[in-house]
Amino acid sequence: MILYLIFPKKYYSASEKDRLPDVIRQQLTIGVAVMQILFFGVFCRKEEEAHLIKNSNIGVQGAVISFQWNLIEGLIANLEAPISILNFLPVGTYPKYYKKIILKSVEWRKSKYVTDKTIGFINLLGIKQIIQIYRAKIEIENWLNKTDDKDKCILIYDLVLPYLIALNWVKKKYPKIITCSIVADLPNQFGYNKKDKGLMKLLRRFIGKVQLHEIQKMNCYALLTKHMKYPLNIPDASYVVIEGIASSNVPFREIQRNSKNIIMYAGVLTDIYGIDNLVKAFMGIDDTNYELWLCGSGDYEDTICKCLSVDKRIKYFGYCPKNKIYELQSQASVLVNPRQNIGEYTKYSFPSKIMEYLAAGRPVIAYRLDGIPLEYYDYIQCVDGNAVRDLREKMIEVCELSFEERQRLGAQGRQFVMQNKNARTQCKKILDLLSSVFENHSTA
Repeated sequence: MILYLIFPKKYYSASEKDRLPDVIRQQLTIGVAVMQILFFGVFCRKEEEAHLIKNSNIGVQGAVISFQWNLIEGLIANLEAPISILNFLPVGTYPKYYKKIILKSVEWRKSKYVTDKTIGFINLLGIKQIIQIYRAKIEIENWLNKTDDKDKCILIYDLVLPYLIALNWVKKKYPKIITCSIVADLPNQFGYNKKDKGLMKLLRRFIGKVQLHEIQKMNCYALLTKHMKYPLNIPDASYVVIEGIASSNVPFREIQRNSKNIIMYAGVLTDIYGIDNLVKAFMGIDDTNYELWLCGSGDYEDTICKCLSVDKRIKYFGYCPKNKIYELQSQASVLVNPRQNIGEYTKYSFPSKIMEYLAAGRPVIAYRLDGIPLEYYDYIQCVDGNAVRDLREKMIEVCELSFEERQRLGAQGRQFVMQNKNARTQCKKILDLLSSVFENHSTA
């Protein structure tokens, strides 16, 4: 008990609270030793998604939005208390990528200490980013000024430059706050090459350098892969690796006996992610009982549409909301991630669909990637070799397994991620890190 009084943790899980002395539990009940968290992200609420899709020329990144909501869910589950949320809508600039020029602020929950707010802006390139910096600074300061003197932490999602600049600006005035970045992607040569040319390539490279400079000012980090620490140049004690989160919202349905072998991919449709190999591998299967289901959008859409007239077994569903994807996945025989371990960016990327596929309870076919920890490969059917025939042979091999064996593989994969990679478990790693950072700051 004396140790608890001298070295209190900043938060406790429900099971830990039950084991604490009565006096400590009473302190926690009245709000002692509880950190206050502001989550700053780029996402939309579920009821806004259809509106965004309708007005977007490029769709929305469903996996990115889901991941942030999973983070929020996990933080709240561990803290057993609400957190404050600020966000910008995940839309491209007007008029090329999005049809609206003015996006208004919306306050969707408010209490004495907690505010959830979508921050509006003028959606023009350049003007948008400047407004976001100033609006983010104002809203962060408003939150800091209205909360009490408990430990305060601000989590930001990814390396979005306006947020990094605004947060580091605020931190000069409020040096005691702890800042944490959830790093999902890295810029420049460490990230996915978007094949920019000329001035745009130079601009993106410059922005990437500024991002890497600004993120150095964070106190700690949640990384998707262990390799991210090297380009970020951060010490071991300042980060945790969370890969992703297995969402409790992914519905599970038992595999049904089906006369068709349905192979499914849902995600960005681009050659760098292996879609070309997947389509070619499937078209080489000489069996009318096989079907390939594709969901998503990207620069490979036109090629897929041409393939539809050549091979009637290919079904293209276009961009689909999450509920539709879950429904289709429940009918699939196997789920495939065709991304190969080619390019440096694979070290710094954990494919979100791996987590989602495993949670769906279906056999998962994928390549070994540097960004995926070894423990996952006990539950993934790996493709050995990068040739088209290697992928084709693996798809046939898994589809031809007995119904009972495919059931077993799917159930094992789902159990692994739902028990070990759920929102509460993954976010506890972040909160443990924050707790240690707070303790180090208090003793410094």
